[in-house]
Amino acid sequence: MMSKIKKIQILILLISISIFAFNGVKVRAEENKVLIIYDSYKEFGLEENKLNLLVQTILGTGNGVDIVNIDSYSKESIDKYKFLFVLYNNSSELPDGFIQDLLRFKGRIVWIGKNFDKLLENKQNIKYISNFSSKDESYNVLRKDIYKVINDREWDKQSVYLLIDEVYPFVDLGEFIKKIDFLYDQGIPFICSVMPVYENQDFDAMKRFCEVLRYAQSKGGKIILHSSIMKGNDIPGKDVQDKMSLAQQIYIKYGVYPVAIDIPESLLYKEDYKELVHCGNNIFIEKDNNIGVIDFKKYSIDGFDKVIDKIDITNDYIYEPSQITYDAAFSFNSDLEFDSFKAGIKHIIDKRISFNDVESLNTTMKLGGIELRSENSNILLNNEVVNEQNSSSKASSQGNSGEIEAIDIGNANGRIIKITIGVCVVFFIIVLISRRIERKKFFK
Repeated sequence: MMSKIKKIQILILLISISIFAFNGVKVRAEENKVLIIYDSYKEFGLEENKLNLLVQTILGTGNGVDIVNIDSYSKESIDKYKFLFVLYNNSSELPDGFIQDLLRFKGRIVWIGKNFDKLLENKQNIKYISNFSSKDESYNVLRKDIYKVINDREWDKQSVYLLIDEVYPFVDLGEFIKKIDFLYDQGIPFICSVMPVYENQDFDAMKRFCEVLRYAQSKGGKIILHSSIMKGNDIPGKDVQDKMSLAQQIYIKYGVYPVAIDIPESLLYKEDYKELVHCGNNIFIEKDNNIGVIDFKKYSIDGFDKVIDKIDITNDYIYEPSQITYDAAFSFNSDLEFDSFKAGIKHIIDKRISFNDVESLNTTMKLGGIELRSENSNILLNNEVVNEQNSSSKASSQGNSGEIEAIDIGNANGRIIKITIGVCVVFFIIVLISRRIERKKFFK
């Protein structure tokens, strides 16, 4: 009979293998939420929407957000959270007992803005930030600080993608192909944000357009679906979702596979748009100058695997590397003249920034009963591989300036984990039983 010591050694070995296997699997953990308690979305007399900036900063850490107005605050509303943010834009009164509740809170607290109480000073779990603005460096500092508070480490893995934006059927296809060829020849991975098309799907112009998009895919480009252009703030979310679902089906019919969506930031705060906003695990967000008033008693936004901020690149854009604190997509409009397009990319590269390989941006999107999934170089439509097998960018084949391509080994590791756990359970039972065996059976 195997000795008890050997059994324990094997058990330890199997547990170690199990832990190693778990580390290799890409899984989405149970949703974590961060709580924001706020008094108003902006400072009185100013236009900057600081609540929106804070929300997007937290979403960029991979966490969801629960937002509660200070007037709707209750002690019970904070007990289940590990992280609490207090945003006070104005010098309004604090609720009775609020400071005492914070002093008893066991998690981490970040207080931003006015009304910071002296009783909270010098508390190890409380950080105070007096002010921030997206118009200066203080916002980048805030984003880095918040990431460190939530993840207990410095932010050092921001990704930068190149995005050709607002690609529509009547774009100059010759110029568009020149841009694709230029990016491919330079080994620069890219993403195309295509406009949704609902009508005239059988026109020759639509067929030619989709043929060019398939060409972009064959050169390693990823396709994402731009949100509809909305005129007015009262358009029902279901209507927009149905139209985007129809547009996706039309593109799929022509062999074009959008794998994520691209939305204005205002949709994050519309209840009837939640299903559309969360149709995928990753999201591209466009700055919305007409975001409007954000004022509600309570609101919740689920987290994403990746939140990618779009940064518009124009002829007079002045880029500084310090501006990238979270994942970003440098966005060039599809109408931009070719020479200006090349000059803009050269300006970015001259700042010693390389674009991340889009093949490592694994995405899943479920819209209108259709699931599209991008895994490395494969596109899967309802779990069936549909893209050309040779579709890849030069950046992928050449390594793209040393960037390491992520490899999805989740399926293989899933089988390993099940086997390992089963074996571990058997050996654990054997060890427990062996403890009841008389000592004389171990020695002769």
